[in-house]
Amino acid sequence: MSLLATLRSLDDGFEAENTELIDYAVSWAQSIATDESASGTRLDFLAAAKLNYLLAARETGANGVTSFKAGDVSVKEDGSAAVKAAKEILDSALCDAGTLVNLKSGFAFIGV
Repeated sequence: MSLLATLRSLDDGFEAENTELIDYAVSWAQSIATDESASGTRLDFLAAAKLNYLLAARETGANGVTSFKAGDVSVKEDGSAAVKAAKEILDSALCDAGTLVNLKSGFAFIGV
């Protein structure tokens, strides 16, 4: 939560109101970690960056999927400044944690 607070202001009760998203972001970061015991600031910041991105997308009503049918997915970037900034932070955190995570394990949705 302290790392997330460096990216955005948090209201009282934030944790209680967003438990599912917090758990998802932490689980996501742990699921792509190359070592189950890996931890540290870079992996923690990656989870905070993912949560920040999810929150920004939710707040702006962003949904990058423009169409979805079997075998064909069309994705676009949201144009809002908040989502773009959150995406840049997430991309930077992924780059910084590159030695701690594996994103090249086959086809998978990294986030929806």
